[in-house]
Amino acid sequence: MKKALSLILSALMVAGFATASMAAPLEKGVDYSLTYRNCKNIGTASVTVKGKGKYTGEKTLTYKIVPKAPILKASRKSDTTIKLSWTPVKGAEKYQIYYAKGGGKYKKFNAVFSDTTTVVLKSKYFQKYNCEFIVRAVTEDDGKDYYGAYSNEVQVRLK
Repeated sequence: MKKALSLILSALMVAGFATASMAAPLEKGVDYSLTYRNCKNIGTASVTVKGKGKYTGEKTLTYKIVPKAPILKASRKSDTTIKLSWTPVKGAEKYQIYYAKGGGKYKKFNAVFSDTTTVVLKSKYFQKYNCEFIVRAVTEDDGKDYYGAYSNEVQVRLK
């Protein structure tokens, strides 16, 4: 909510309705009105600030609504097999999994998972290294991908 209020104040300032040092705060419905578009679903949303009374002008700002971060869990099933599972994210169409070995840089798996929140990964790679994993949700809107925040990091240690 703080972020939304900050965005509205920024819009008021950009539109010339407000300054950082105003003596009296502007009153919604009296000095200005707000109109929101597409503000509930993942994708691009906007807020339009329009002056009222002694204030004139209009300014529209856009912002992105992205998927939430899933919560990730991992377990080692064998020397070469790791099971990952994560909480489903509302509106997510697919998930991307990233891995790192021994605290190194994350790399994205080539596979993208769409109809599941559990995967079993098999690789001889897992025999040699301690691995870290993260996952994020992805949704498409108007031909653009919207990437959610990364999940918590989980570590899978060698036995």
